[in-house]
Amino acid sequence: MGWSRRTAVLGILGLGAALAAPAALARGRARFRGRGLASGSSYKGPVMTRAQLSQCVQQQRAIDDDSTEIEVLQADLRRSEAELNAVESQIRRQELTLDRYSQESVDSYNRLVARHRRMVQAHNAKLPQVNGKIEQSNQAVERFNAQCAEKSYYESDMQAVLNGR
Repeated sequence: MGWSRRTAVLGILGLGAALAAPAALARGRARFRGRGLASGSSYKGPVMTRAQLSQCVQQQRAIDDDSTEIEVLQADLRRSEAELNAVESQIRRQELTLDRYSQESVDSYNRLVARHRRMVQAHNAKLPQVNGKIEQSNQAVERFNAQCAEKSYYESDMQAVLNGR
């Protein structure tokens, strides 16, 4: 037999660690949490200008766009993981009926294990892209939070920015 049963089982067990990588990076969210001040009200602390608000809104929109892209990438990883789980189940079932004295049976089993290995490699090849995108998004959220999230602004200025004025 080209691969021993133990090698196949170790390959399957090793998959668990490989699939855990995307969960290590959680995405942050960008939201304005500062005070929206009524027009004409007086406020003693610093208030964002329209230009600053405009920049912050642009940052927030970019983060939201990235978030949508990340959700698509993560959905693809979940589909890939489900397919891997299905093939692993096939391998376990085939192990139970494997006839080690039948070349056809051994070849069929080896093809399934080889397919699984290719799927694991393809899945793992996607992880750096997804994790990198999540890390970039988290950094953008940190910048947004530092520059925008807790700052006060006039609600009329926010409406003007949102309306493109």
